[in-house]
Amino acid sequence: MENINCKNCNTKLQGRFCHTCGEKASSKNDLSLKSLFFQATNYIFSFDNKFFVTFKLLIFNPGNLSKKYINGQRIGYMKPFQVFVISNLFFFLFLADADIFRNPSKWFFQETQMQEPIQQKLTELNTTIEILTEKYNQVSVNVSKAGIIVLIPFIGLIFWLFNLKKGIPFGGHTVFGIHFFSAFLIVIIFISISLSIIPEKSKYFFQIPIILYCFFYLVSAQKNLYHDNVGIGFIKVFFEVSFYVVLLFIYRKLASLISFNFFLG
Repeated sequence: MENINCKNCNTKLQGRFCHTCGEKASSKNDLSLKSLFFQATNYIFSFDNKFFVTFKLLIFNPGNLSKKYINGQRIGYMKPFQVFVISNLFFFLFLADADIFRNPSKWFFQETQMQEPIQQKLTELNTTIEILTEKYNQVSVNVSKAGIIVLIPFIGLIFWLFNLKKGIPFGGHTVFGIHFFSAFLIVIIFISISLSIIPEKSKYFFQIPIILYCFFYLVSAQKNLYHDNVGIGFIKVFFEVSFYVVLLFIYRKLASLISFNFFLG
């Protein structure tokens, strides 16, 4: 060890790592090609390990990733917002034009209350319905992507409301909300890809598997994280899923209205 004090926080070192900030003791050898190579490979493989371990737990063991994070067992797992960002990245990479978080024009423009605003917008922009439709679809996708993070505290609020007596701070419920929502996005990708081989399928082929997954995911989480028995868990989850669906419906409506009213000019 070539330095006495930590270069990061100036605490006196008592080993290879600073006991105050966790910084590794620096050495001239850290800048050698051999050291840089091992640092790079170690980062790549540790990230891969964290990624697979985290997402395996997230998808197949509902509630346990959140439980570990809330209990302070965080080494070896990705942070909640890392999970959220990666899930969003995958979702919008594979399902760039997804309608889950917005109302596409084929439905939104058919609503009775939209007929007058559409005519006003056509006159204001001096354009055709075909051009307006195309522009709305492009804009609404971007708006729904940009605002999706605002759903997180509301999802956390749902779990907080139905588990008030569990002694978990609101932030803990929000962590679970992040994990649940991330798993929701990943599963949508797999369901969409799986159903893509079915020609002329009804929207229910898509909606029913997703709702069932949400239901059984939350029943399992109520047991693993909140320690509810199956009966109580089913009752709570019925209301949690209902509130979640309503929340998504509200978000879709707002994303569509904001896109139409503020970003088509």
